[in-house]
Amino acid sequence: MNIESKQPYTVFRNDYNQYTFYKLGISKKDTTGKWVNGYIKCKFKKDTVLENKTRIYIKNAWLSFDLKEKETIPFIFISEFETVDTTIESSKSSATNLQVSTNENSKVAEDPFASFGNEIEIRDEDLPF
Repeated sequence: MNIESKQPYTVFRNDYNQYTFYKLGISKKDTTGKWVNGYIKCKFKKDTVLENKTRIYIKNAWLSFDLKEKETIPFIFISEFETVDTTIESSKSSATNLQVSTNENSKVAEDPFASFGNEIEIRDEDLPF
């Protein structure tokens, strides 16, 4: 089961006995319309370190599980993600680059609407009938 999401999720970090555990915060509305919060254990690639309450966009993940004394313990393995801060910064820089390149191109390129308003002469030879 592959998981990809366009909405951001909060990753909660818990350090215990020299180990780091992560949980993904999820929420939904119940039947009365109140928001209910829950948590799912998650794991990342080796050497991935996130701060507590880091907001991420999940690009590629899947559902997996551990067995502990014949009990299945599900978790989400997140192989690709992007932090919300990184997404915002890359959007800002691409918008700035687009604005700069548009400004530079407008100096060099001709006005595409310059020929509008000019009269066009149609001769009898140009007509199909």
